[in-house]
Amino acid sequence: MTHTVVFNNITTQNLQPPITLDYRRTYTLSLLKGEFVYSWDTISAALGNNGYRWRADPADPWIDATVPDGCFSLHNLETYLRTVLGEANISLLESSWHGRARVRVDNGHEIELGTLGAALGFAPGTAVTGETEGSAPVDLTGGVTAVNLTCPSLVSGATSHHPAGNAGGGVIATLSLPNSAPYGVCDLVSNGVSAALGMESMQSITKIRLELLDQDLNRIKLGSSIATYWLKISDGGVSAAGARKATN
Repeated sequence: MTHTVVFNNITTQNLQPPITLDYRRTYTLSLLKGEFVYSWDTISAALGNNGYRWRADPADPWIDATVPDGCFSLHNLETYLRTVLGEANISLLESSWHGRARVRVDNGHEIELGTLGAALGFAPGTAVTGETEGSAPVDLTGGVTAVNLTCPSLVSGATSHHPAGNAGGGVIATLSLPNSAPYGVCDLVSNGVSAALGMESMQSITKIRLELLDQDLNRIKLGSSIATYWLKISDGGVSAAGARKATN
């Protein structure tokens, strides 16, 4: 017998009625569908990559500014900065072959990238007049380079969030991510690696809790609640303990 549990925009599912299991048998947990929106902060005060300053003329004083916390792609960051800098007509372009950004400002404006430079591949404090290319690839990951889906309420040895978790165990699916926010749906099944995992021995399931963790086992806080997970609970046959009882 198999059971399918659907999570729509939630990570905890209370089951009424509960799922009844046979403690004499083994069960596995696998992921049929797993999709969520790439929506955690990629620029924020907490990450320390949101500060810059600018001026319209070299004779003018610098104006200190920050980018608001949010999930920014290079294009969306450019759109935001254009609303602030106006006639500077700032452009953020990413090279297709080495991933570095080229920043251009017009009309005599100047921007000093400050801590924002780290996200764009520039040394902190780099000043741009005209056009300048970064020395490193763009990093708009928010520090997240991989996503792991775990189910600590059901899977034996499952990883919970750092530092309380048991590192290395219980990952149902994992997905590696690019350096620049795709600003779209992440598919754990089609684009990631998933596995069927052995479950804890239990007679019934009343609640299932999922967690999204990054590569360092820190919990990921999504900015969008749009997410769908379909879990499959499968009968793996009679357990060793169940077989022994059957022969006694």
